[in-house]
Amino acid sequence: MKYLVTSYKDNAEKQEIESKGLYCYDLRHSDEGGEIATIEKSVLVNRIGSIITDKELKFGNKYYNNFIDFEEFSARNTEVYTIEQLQDNPKEKVNENSHKVINGYSIHKEGTWCEITKNGKHIFDGVVDVNMTPEQIYQEVTKEVVFSINGKEVLSYDFLNEFAGERESTIKQLAEENKCNVKDIKVSIRKPELKEKILKIKFIGIDNWDRPVYKDEKGTIYKDTNLGVGEMDLHTSSNNSFYGEPDMHIKENTQIEIVESFIRNRKGREAR
Repeated sequence: MKYLVTSYKDNAEKQEIESKGLYCYDLRHSDEGGEIATIEKSVLVNRIGSIITDKELKFGNKYYNNFIDFEEFSARNTEVYTIEQLQDNPKEKVNENSHKVINGYSIHKEGTWCEITKNGKHIFDGVVDVNMTPEQIYQEVTKEVVFSINGKEVLSYDFLNEFAGERESTIKQLAEENKCNVKDIKVSIRKPELKEKILKIKFIGIDNWDRPVYKDEKGTIYKDTNLGVGEMDLHTSSNNSFYGEPDMHIKENTQIEIVESFIRNRKGREAR
């Protein structure tokens, strides 16, 4: 049997994993903390993460043998590091590389390895699913744990920096502060929405430095500093001039759409 140790997965994430023909369980750490002690169907206290397996695990009832010793399990089975390895996916694209900046997060991915920085500060490095896009990685890194009472959000914190047992202790603290039962505290995972800005531009010529020049619906001028070769690197033009120097870089999360003409108004004139 093969297994993958990962961060804690909630019910929705477990269902997604199981839809791929895999199985997902919770991990509990020892009372001393730091090391994985047991594998269980569900853990509320001393939870340290989750484990994904390619075969179903057999547990006893809730009173007897309702856990599996992790040390014994890991000694008998094979640890892997990606979902594809669990699935024996022969099409794993281990050489798929990408780099993208999303809302200040610089995401560099090589195969299954990923490194993320922001403003020169290290955010994350480790193994990710080989098929994850930079956008999906960004959402995983920036998602939040949200606590609500009667549908009203009362607290949230970054999932990435959550430590073992923090969620359970937070629930107890919130219940005491709000004089309610712990069952009244609902926990959910919130991922940031990625709404790419769509910039429609029209080609209007080549400047004296062989840079393709474009104009948007509002008349703003843009220059492609890659000279029309490969991926477009779009900048505004100084003084909004056809012959101006490249100025402000267009944000990475902007989708560029080149059109032949813009939507016309009622009088039949092209919008400017």
